[in-house]
Amino acid sequence: MIKKFKFQTKVFLSNIIIISFIMALLSICFYYFVVQVELDKADKNLNVYASKISDQYNDLLYYMDRTTLQLASNPTIIELFNEIPKDNSYNYFIEEPLITNNLIPLVISYNSKKDFTGRICLYNEFNDFFYSGTLSTNQEKVNDFLKNEVLDIRNEFSKGIFRLFTPPRDDPMNSKKQNSNNKKLFSIIRPIVNYSIYKAPNYGYIEIQQPVNKLDEMFTFLPDSVSGYIIDKNDTVIFSYNVNENISLEKLQKELYTYKNNNGHENPTLYNPTSKNKYLYSSSDIDEMETYILLVQPTKKVISSLIDFRVFILITAIIIICVVTTTQFLIIRKLTTPLRELRKHVNKVTLNNLSINIEHYENYNEFNKLNVAFNKMCDKLKESIDDRVKARTSELKSHLFALQSQMDPHFYHNILTIISVIADENNVSEITEICNKLSSMLRFSTSYDISQSTINEEIEHTLNYLQLMKIRYENLFTFDINVDEECKEIDVPKLIIQPLTENCFAHGFKKKRPPWDIKIDAMIKNDKWIVEVIDNGTGFSEESLTALNNFKDKFNIDRTHELLEDLNIGGLCLTNIFIRLSILYGDDMIFRVDSNQKQTKITIGGKINV
Repeated sequence: MIKKFKFQTKVFLSNIIIISFIMALLSICFYYFVVQVELDKADKNLNVYASKISDQYNDLLYYMDRTTLQLASNPTIIELFNEIPKDNSYNYFIEEPLITNNLIPLVISYNSKKDFTGRICLYNEFNDFFYSGTLSTNQEKVNDFLKNEVLDIRNEFSKGIFRLFTPPRDDPMNSKKQNSNNKKLFSIIRPIVNYSIYKAPNYGYIEIQQPVNKLDEMFTFLPDSVSGYIIDKNDTVIFSYNVNENISLEKLQKELYTYKNNNGHENPTLYNPTSKNKYLYSSSDIDEMETYILLVQPTKKVISSLIDFRVFILITAIIIICVVTTTQFLIIRKLTTPLRELRKHVNKVTLNNLSINIEHYENYNEFNKLNVAFNKMCDKLKESIDDRVKARTSELKSHLFALQSQMDPHFYHNILTIISVIADENNVSEITEICNKLSSMLRFSTSYDISQSTINEEIEHTLNYLQLMKIRYENLFTFDINVDEECKEIDVPKLIIQPLTENCFAHGFKKKRPPWDIKIDAMIKNDKWIVEVIDNGTGFSEESLTALNNFKDKFNIDRTHELLEDLNIGGLCLTNIFIRLSILYGDDMIFRVDSNQKQTKITIGGKINV
């Protein structure tokens, strides 16, 4: 498309395309650099957020665990639970209000913190239950808890643990309808044990419960695009905050938790197979429990704030391109003015007008030199044309003289046609056959407008020649032709097979007594066509082979014109074939002569579809 434009337009468009490409490339690189900076910044912020949340969560768990430990090791509580009758039929703390009233101030002293919004529970496996805190209870739910869950708690502590953390769950002691977060609780449980006694039994359990909204408060300062998770040692999500995508966390766990294998990488990312989004993440371990905080932020949310920046980059790039385009146009127009003048004068040059005078521009020395050089070139061209006209005139005179001594090939065809008609009238079919084959050979060899033929056409031309020779020598001569079907339509130089068979009669059979035999094989090997001509003649003399090999070794394609001029009209000999194969196929040519006193084999070939 650009070829249709003028030179000035081509230069202008080429420069604009290059400049636009460079600007686009620089803009993209700069934008992605800024994106990377933003991602690095967001990654550092996530690390700070995760560390802050983990510190708050650690403090909360430490307070809960310390409170349960102090209560579980309090002598008054230990003595009280040791003396409680092991009777499942009633709740000791309801039946003994005086003891309960004495216990209330002790427990309240531990939950008197201003921000305590949970529940402290004391219970055993005999349905004795006491609690204090801001959360109410339902007796029916409490009975279900004591009946169904205390036994599981005892089994857990029988494994040798000293405390038990229960992840967020529905309040097991209250059935009132509340919002989803206020209804869920998480807690720490410790057994009431007298550690001064060796292998003392568990008298009961202290459990401090906190509502899940205490966890929500730790995450509220996070940006809206950040999601938070608390994950236990089994890679199970026990709490999630601000999960924006409508997806199942269970399906994402395998991707989310692979971050453990990527520690130390800058800007680590996760991939959500459901939403096809990428995320930044940061994690922080919880010292008090075998859990960790995981914060996740979609990268597209991080870079969404760069939309205005992208517009700014685009507008800036367009402005720069416009300014550069205008400047380029003015500069190129000024620089190409002398060239346009030169082109205008060049269009006026004819064979009858080779003298021109181009205006010189003082400010453009390079163009002045070009104009002067063009004027000198025109003068030399005029001299060269005059010399060439003289030489051409002499050459035409020589060709005219040569043509006068030649006969029109149509004359030969007409004479052969007359002979063929006379032979038919006199019932001499052999002469008719000879004339037809000879006419076909003349027609093939004198079609100068065609420089190539197919292997099949070459074989047919050679077959006509061999059949004519068969008529002459009858039983003294035999031939065999084998051509692979797939190589028949391959294009090859014209007249390269028949001259080889003619060479057999001219040289190979000259000193050989009959019977004579010629074999021709045409085939394809290794993406090359190959033709082999084998005769049982006396072969080449040692001097002839040496001369042929010397010619091949010293052959220079730059001297081809001189070599062809040395060949006469009938000079379609081995050197002629070698030269034409070399010109057409170069290093892919095959030309080999194997000769002895009993047999000569000439192999020629070349690359298919050159």
